[in-house]
Amino acid sequence: MKGLNIKCKYDGKEIIDARTNQLFCSTRCKNSYHNKNSIELYGEIKVTNKILITNLWVVKSFYNSGKIIVTSSELRELGHRIEFMTEQLFIGESRQPVFFTYQYGIQSIGGDKYKIICKDDEI
Repeated sequence: MKGLNIKCKYDGKEIIDARTNQLFCSTRCKNSYHNKNSIELYGEIKVTNKILITNLWVVKSFYNSGKIIVTSSELRELGHRIEFMTEQLFIGESRQPVFFTYQYGIQSIGGDKYKIICKDDEI
């Protein structure tokens, strides 16, 4: 049975005797095509993940150094962006929201100050 003559979906090269479901002339073209589309489709997710990782690093650094009360300017200075979080919980007696980035969170304690909380310790 003779195959079809089609063009590669990535680089446009002609594929002679292609299978009926073949879209690419090589594995390299197939991977390049999907990688290019992945970058376009998931670019925003990658940006958000980078911000979340920065938030985690900032809060965890303060927590590990023993500094559990910080100001918003200290957080911002190191790149923390409070509007990006993985979850919001209401814990403790005050029932104030805690903005978590994975295991570590910050809770407003009034004014410009935040308390750093680790889920392992609080929940």
